[in-house]
Amino acid sequence: MKSNQDSSAERRGFLLVIVMVVIVMASLTCYQFADRMTTERQIVNVYKMEAQAHQAAESAIDYMMAMLTDPEMDLSTLPTLPAEDYAWQIILPGSPEAESPNELMAVVLSRQSTMQFGELTFGVASEAGKINLNALAELDVPLEDQRNMLMFLPEMTETLADTILDFIDKDATPRDFGTESDDGEMMIRNAPLSSLDELLVIPEITPSLLYGEDANRNGILDPSEDDGELREPYDDADGVLTVGWEDYLTLWSRETNLRPDGTPKINLNSEDLLQLEADLSTEFGVDLALFVVAYRQNGPKKQSSTDSDGGSGENGDSGSGNGSMNSQPSPQSGRDGSRGGGMRGGGTQGSGTRGGGTSNPSQGTPPQPTTPAPAPQAPTSQLDSQPSGWNLTNLFTVQSMQSSPSSQNSGGSSSFSDSNSGSSSNSGQYKLQSPYELIGAIVEQDDSDLNSPWQVGDLTFLAQMEEALTITEGETRDGRIDMNYATYESLAGLPEISDALIDEILSGTGSWVSPAELLQNGQIDVAGVVQLEPFLTAQSRTYRFIAAGFWKTGGPVVRIEVVLDVAGASPVILQHRNLTATGPGYLPEELAGGFVGEEP
Repeated sequence: MKSNQDSSAERRGFLLVIVMVVIVMASLTCYQFADRMTTERQIVNVYKMEAQAHQAAESAIDYMMAMLTDPEMDLSTLPTLPAEDYAWQIILPGSPEAESPNELMAVVLSRQSTMQFGELTFGVASEAGKINLNALAELDVPLEDQRNMLMFLPEMTETLADTILDFIDKDATPRDFGTESDDGEMMIRNAPLSSLDELLVIPEITPSLLYGEDANRNGILDPSEDDGELREPYDDADGVLTVGWEDYLTLWSRETNLRPDGTPKINLNSEDLLQLEADLSTEFGVDLALFVVAYRQNGPKKQSSTDSDGGSGENGDSGSGNGSMNSQPSPQSGRDGSRGGGMRGGGTQGSGTRGGGTSNPSQGTPPQPTTPAPAPQAPTSQLDSQPSGWNLTNLFTVQSMQSSPSSQNSGGSSSFSDSNSGSSSNSGQYKLQSPYELIGAIVEQDDSDLNSPWQVGDLTFLAQMEEALTITEGETRDGRIDMNYATYESLAGLPEISDALIDEILSGTGSWVSPAELLQNGQIDVAGVVQLEPFLTAQSRTYRFIAAGFWKTGGPVVRIEVVLDVAGASPVILQHRNLTATGPGYLPEELAGGFVGEEP
């Protein structure tokens, strides 16, 4: 009997053990399930926060589109707006506390200004402060001038410059140092670029050359970007943020080609001369209308050697044969780093000559004049009746612009195209390079001289001229460099520009209204402004910025780099690149520094 009782107790004990094991296993399973659910909840919450931060960044882009297209917005004030104008607190729709403060925020950052000042900076930057590669390859100037525009970029060579331009331009003719050969290593594109990444198919162009050391694109030298080969990205560990060509080159830069009220400007190169005469008569009066039509039909009067101080004789070339500019040599000093535009560590032009530091002395540096440039004389066809106190700074020598189109083309540095030849016909074939070309001009018509109503002695017409006249069709104009955002590297390759004039432009960063101010201030003469105006503007309408969405309490930071064009009738997003995978770039407390009452 006792044996049966012992056996029953053993069975009960065994069952109890089994029950305990089952309970423990079930508890562990429930715990694991709960832990997994907690983890999933945390993941979902992080994903939700990132999605909301992404929408906050997108809302910042929409806000900037509205801000930049507001008719009442003075775009010239963009660089001076306070940080709080580029920072927003996001209201979460549907929340019972929708009108009360929350932690979701959005800011707009300028990487260019961050590099310039060495700390996080709110705002936007003009994309037109850079050299537009697509526009440069099609610009109607000598090929040498196109190459020289690129020669001040870090580590640029003549071969690379011409190869890049051959890669983009539409023709199949190789440049002096370029190639049009599809040799298996590289396929020639012969079409505009859609992304600077496409340059990487050129064997000599590396990612570090194109993009520099700023791997996370926050504009700041981070520890991982200054540790040599310890961690990627590999760098030179010199304590300086070395930028790449991307910070000097762009594919997008446009400005409006309309009047402030949105109506078309008068195109001086219109094929319909009768309509052109009528439009000019209404806007400026009959005298200017008749002069412009005669100018389009006959071109400027050819000058003999006795008509101009710098004339070269029967072919009508003025000055040294450069076309619209003189042959004054530019200073030989180089620049270490960029100027004015604020690229930290942005270039190594410490030595070399103006014109790109090329190894060929016949390219880049204009020839020395055999005699000093003459001082301005009393009224000439170019500078008629200078006002009292008129002071040219000798950045450019005063010269006549009255050379023929053919002689200017042969000079090698004029921006006139070969299509301008034949200007003596009555078909209006002569095309203006710039409206400034009309200032002080003379047309020979019916064996008599017809003088332009516009003379340099009275420049009160400039504002109306800038507002009403253009030389191109269309609502927008592409490719010119904005003086308010330019860097030394983007200006140094311009034809016949001196370091002194570059300094003048960079010192006025943010305050320029038009290249005409250089003429009004006496910093260049009419010949100079005609030469530079096709390259320079102060009214660009293409902007780059980084929209960031984040939570003040921490969590994901979403950054989106945007290139926005507001030059046309409707804003267009030209580039939308999510930088989130490269890391937050900044701490939430740094990003919150744009909000009023918040400590950076």
